Amino acid sequence: MSTPPEISEAERNLRFEVIGFLRILTDEEQQREMFAEADPAAVALELCRMWFDEIYPLSERYFETEKNEVPEEEIRRFTGSFSPTELSALEHFHKVLELRLEQHAEDGGNLNESEEWQGIIRDARKTLVVLERKSA
Repeated sequence: MSTPPEISEAERNLRFEVIGFLRILTDEEQQREMFAEADPAAVALELCRMWFDEIYPLSERYFETEKNEVPEEEIRRFTGSFSPTELSALEHFHKVLELRLEQHAEDGGNLNESEEWQGIIRDARKTLVVLERKSA
């Protein structure tokens, strides 16, 4: 994966982290391995928590609580790491993830066995296509 030369090392690392997370989220073999090693429902929830709490700083909340103010430098670094099209795709994924998790909370059951989980994976794949288009 190559990145545009105009971004800094920190921005390249951030891109790598976001793309790597989406690859893990969309890789069925990795999911099978993770689900075999730990409770599948807990793994699915942990992946969602990671997105909210560690990967996507533009969210207004953590997975279970509201966020305090995110440092401007972190926001600038994140937004500087992606093109406007990529940021739009990431924002769309985030919003759809929130909606799918809200729907799942209403429906109940294990997240990893739900239609919402399958939708999250489909949406992550679409986002990954956008990000990898520029990174290839």
